[in-house]
Amino acid sequence: MKLEEFLNKLNLALNSKTKYKKSGWGNHDGDLWYFDCVCLIKGILWGWNADLSKKRGGAVYQSNGVPDIGTETIINKCTNVSSDFSNIQKGELVWMSGHVGIYVGNGEVIEATAAWTKNVLKSQISNDGTRSKNGKKVYKWKKHGFLPYVDYGNTNNTINEKSPCMKLQTALNEQYNLNLEVDGKFGPKTTEACSKNQLYKGKKASIHIKWLQERLIELGYSCGKSGVDGSFGPDTLTAVKKYQQDHNLKVDGYVGKDTHKKLVS
Repeated sequence: MKLEEFLNKLNLALNSKTKYKKSGWGNHDGDLWYFDCVCLIKGILWGWNADLSKKRGGAVYQSNGVPDIGTETIINKCTNVSSDFSNIQKGELVWMSGHVGIYVGNGEVIEATAAWTKNVLKSQISNDGTRSKNGKKVYKWKKHGFLPYVDYGNTNNTINEKSPCMKLQTALNEQYNLNLEVDGKFGPKTTEACSKNQLYKGKKASIHIKWLQERLIELGYSCGKSGVDGSFGPDTLTAVKKYQQDHNLKVDGYVGKDTHKKLVS
């Protein structure tokens, strides 16, 4: 979905009669539209447009390639995740544990919330993530990032192609339910995650292994006929050992922090 359409539909929800309801993603009772925080976002991405002639206002469950994901995991799908709110851009997801919203510019967020008036509303956000409405503060946003389901366009403030390290961080987040910042930097937290979650023959970690196989193939190391199948079998082991040998790493077939770091460098 294009950014402009996404923002327009958020404003459509804002200007409609709504009520906060857990797990509501566009159901209507003849008077009110019902949403919760993450379901407002999913409902719009699934096609909600306030069409009273269609069930749930036009939203179709898990359509448009958007999965049914919750508040704790949707941030892990985002790119360029940061806890610095001084550079936040229109259309970015804002996140705290248990709650999400969308930044719409001018220091404002559209969110469906049980706070304040208990509906879809506009709140204010400060440069440190403080969340408020009409001066009344309620919690703080912790992170923000670009949703992969929204086309932000070819602007300097978006990342349309993930770097190898960002792809790794995304895979680690999805596989192990981590909250790494997807910033493309192989820093201490990413290093620790790779140390604790080594890959080796027989390891059951399909998302992480698919990342490994994709990266090896991208670099010219075949993983056999099965290719990217999420299974660390003998062909993937051979590819890992050949890569380690070619890059002066310990040739043991274990993909730990050093091999991970080299793969994304």
